[in-house]
Amino acid sequence: VQGPCPDRSRRCGPLARLRLGPMTMSDASPAGARDVIDRYFSLLAARDRDGLLEVLSPEIVVTYHGQDVRLPWAGRYEGVDGFDEFLGIVAAHFEVVNVDRSAYIADGDQVVVQCQGTWLAKPTGREINAGMVNVFSVDAGRISGYEVYADTEAFAHALRDDV
Repeated sequence: VQGPCPDRSRRCGPLARLRLGPMTMSDASPAGARDVIDRYFSLLAARDRDGLLEVLSPEIVVTYHGQDVRLPWAGRYEGVDGFDEFLGIVAAHFEVVNVDRSAYIADGDQVVVQCQGTWLAKPTGREINAGMVNVFSVDAGRISGYEVYADTEAFAHALRDDV
């Protein structure tokens, strides 16, 4: 779904506009971990918290690589509460316009997802286009690790008032 949300209620938050893109995967990759990640993205797009709790390990560790002085959500978050905190901080600063997942690479219980997206910086109104890579660890059918490697300069620039 693209475009502005008809109202600014919580139901139309940044995840409401997540658009799923084409997906590919190596033939040698196990389907189990890939299936978990596909389900995660579907539940995230639907903002289905109960469903997300089924695919997230209670001990999930989220790591957004970057300097926290430039990006308020950069750092390490532990557990489901940490996952919620991470998403909340990102949502306070950016609205997702769209995100396309262009490639998957899976090896055992590790799944790497290459993404390209457009975000709107809430504090400045700047729109950015940036790439990122998400690295997931899946343990016993649940996501236990989620690392984000993004174009931190583009996100930091979009938040700056002095540009």
